[in-house]
Amino acid sequence: SIHLANNKIESLPEEFFTRLPCLADIDIHRNHLKEIPTNIEQCKRLLAFNIGYNLLTTLPEEMAACKLLERLDITGNKMKVIPPVVTKLTNLYRFYASNMLLKELPDDFGNLVHLDKLNLNGNCFTSLPKKLLELPKLSYLGFRYHGIISVPEEIDRLTELTVLHVGNNPNLLSLPAQLA
Repeated sequence: SIHLANNKIESLPEEFFTRLPCLADIDIHRNHLKEIPTNIEQCKRLLAFNIGYNLLTTLPEEMAACKLLERLDITGNKMKVIPPVVTKLTNLYRFYASNMLLKELPDDFGNLVHLDKLNLNGNCFTSLPKKLLELPKLSYLGFRYHGIISVPEEIDRLTELTVLHVGNNPNLLSLPAQLA
């Protein structure tokens, strides 16, 4: 493990991941990173990657080689869309993408079939995306601080869902009967 959180790191040395290929847990949240080196693909044993609250606008496609990755936190970055590589990380069971500028989920978001916990609080969604209904193991959904006006009636298709946080959505006026 390596924990470099709460510093002012602007970039990682190009050889960072090459020299530390056995890392299982990397926490570099709350820094000033603008990009992740493409040689992150060297970290084949990576299980948890926290890069929240940096200045990232995307993630390198090479991250797809991190096939064991289970937990990814990209919260608070400058992303307007979920980077395409995320839906290739099919072993993810925890994904945090709050406080960004997201308006929609990628079409292939349903590829994340092992996703158990999803936090999308504080983005720019106007409705709860129906693509969420394609996540069979989802038990926790954080969807606070948006402008959503409704929760889809099909929400009951998420049979594993035990926690649904949709507070602080001032335009949400009613809930479907399926939530009763």
